[in-house]
Amino acid sequence: MIEPSTFVLNTDDEANDEHDFRRFQEITRDTFEFVKLSRRICLIKRNDASEATGFLVGPDLMLTAAHALLGTRGIFADPDEVTILFDQFIWNQKTGRVAHGDECRLRRIPFTDQPDVVASSIKIDAKSRKKLDDNELDYVLVRLDRPIGLMFLPYSHRIRGWNNLSAAKAPAAGHVQVVQHPEGGLMKFSDGWIWKTRRHSRRFHYRTAALDGASGAPIYNEKKQVVGMHVGENSPSDQLGVSFQHIFRDLRKKHVRLPRFSLPPKLMDTLFGTSEVEWQRKDGTDWRGDRLFGPPRSRRRRPRSA
Repeated sequence: MIEPSTFVLNTDDEANDEHDFRRFQEITRDTFEFVKLSRRICLIKRNDASEATGFLVGPDLMLTAAHALLGTRGIFADPDEVTILFDQFIWNQKTGRVAHGDECRLRRIPFTDQPDVVASSIKIDAKSRKKLDDNELDYVLVRLDRPIGLMFLPYSHRIRGWNNLSAAKAPAAGHVQVVQHPEGGLMKFSDGWIWKTRRHSRRFHYRTAALDGASGAPIYNEKKQVVGMHVGENSPSDQLGVSFQHIFRDLRKKHVRLPRFSLPPKLMDTLFGTSEVEWQRKDGTDWRGDRLFGPPRSRRRRPRSA
């Protein structure tokens, strides 16, 4: 198995032909960065259609492929038919124990059977009753029924968080990794290589391992920045992604701004309050839900007694 921390692709496309991009890798505690990323990626289970992958981009905002949430009766799927599952990966490789996860549903537009779509490549009226246009970026930004990104992780003192997509500076190019739920199963990741992209092209071609259920999966570069989203394939060796930079620009045109993931101690205290007993419980390193991709935070000052 090729570890992502040591695997470096040659920038020559011909040299990369020899690498096996058809391999899936498990999300394990040994793949440290992927465990943290995985907390913000979800499995979209539908009663009336195929499964897909999505990812948190705000406390209650999920981004996924538009075709993954198309409805069978309305424009988009009935929220009653969709369940969003988090933490679907193996926690203990020796015992095969799956991580203790959480779940939620899509928030619905009141008195309708349509989800609360904030923005989409499919242009619709305000109540999702009529389809007006489609710019073919194949994305949908939808609200969940609770702010799961601000909720505490199971068996952890830290919150789940979300992917920080308040900016889109990284282009879709070179070595990437796709975190997905192939065939609606447990989460896996695979190496990829973006080998064909035009400067102003919305979509790009790349090589990676992907199966049904990968639609809507985030595509990360080596710095763990989201650079694209998986939307389909032409063939097993020719996968399709859509550039996040183009999605970002389309969101701006629609006057949608994604929240920055920045939760300093003062803001956390404002949201959750403080207590002596919780301060004592949090003493020590708990990397399972780090809010930022950095070293553990230094020990904070003990709250003063009243």
